[in-house]
Amino acid sequence: MFMYIITQGEVAITKRTEGGGDEEIARRGGVEYFGERSIKTGEPTMASVSVTSATCSMVRLGRGPFNRLLLAGT
Repeated sequence: MFMYIITQGEVAITKRTEGGGDEEIARRGGVEYFGERSIKTGEPTMASVSVTSATCSMVRLGRGPFNRLLLAGT
């Protein structure tokens, strides 16, 4: 499980509909994040993410480093 922090660009977050299509549920860009739910709970992701800008840069954060960052802030 990973959490991603977008440092540049934009992504679209989509979810599979009951009819089998994809529905866009959110857009994220510059210094926003996604994947926080699965990294906290350990459950599989329920959405897909696609880059929508010409360029996109992200930081990928695994569960161990995520937990260490949380503990460092206490």
